[in-house]
Amino acid sequence: MLNPYATSPPAPVSFDRRLTNRSIFNTLYGDQHSGYEKEKLMSEESPSATSWPSVPGVASQTPVTAEELNAFAVGKGYTDEAKENYYLSHWTHILDGASRFSSFNWAAALFGLSWCFWRKLYLVGAAVLAAYLLVSFFLAHLFRAINPAQDPRAVLLVTDVAWAGLLVVQIALGVAANRLYLRRALATINKLRETVPDRSAYLERLRKKGGTSFLAFLVGVMILAAAYSRNPFAIP
Repeated sequence: MLNPYATSPPAPVSFDRRLTNRSIFNTLYGDQHSGYEKEKLMSEESPSATSWPSVPGVASQTPVTAEELNAFAVGKGYTDEAKENYYLSHWTHILDGASRFSSFNWAAALFGLSWCFWRKLYLVGAAVLAAYLLVSFFLAHLFRAINPAQDPRAVLLVTDVAWAGLLVVQIALGVAANRLYLRRALATINKLRETVPDRSAYLERLRKKGGTSFLAFLVGVMILAAAYSRNPFAIP
């Protein structure tokens, strides 16, 4: 069977965010349409809707659809009737060209490395861990350079510097998280389009690749715990 994504890519997709809820669409059009046909009808219904072409920084042969993004973000719990979720809402603004500061991910900012592993962003998690370790080594070096007995205030100053460094890392992750997650979603979509010819199998693979992993989340927690136990300055 020929790969429909490699040989016959779907036409550019536009859709009105007011109609991304599948239950609303089915009320208007019924269940006789599916997949890209729904997106096409939604585009025709809303001539002023937003079009999502290829995303800068990620090679893409075809526009991405809300159905694909939702399948990746929600994961195994995804159904055609699933409501527009948190990530699809924020990704919409990003794809529309919104400022990078308009989409802040509080969960990523609060949980850091653990959030990265929860969302299967392992390379991003490794970068965050490297940033944690950099702050740790800097803090340890400062502690070795001072004499707490002679200057107790220096200990407080070093601690404040450590907290400030950690805060910068967390805020930076919160600002970049949704864009980084979108880039992974699009890279996964483009790869699977080229390798999985059957649409139902394609969406199923997309759900498995996306979503969350509780096991990976626990691994992230254990990594942080191990780093802290071996170096008390790893996490201020």
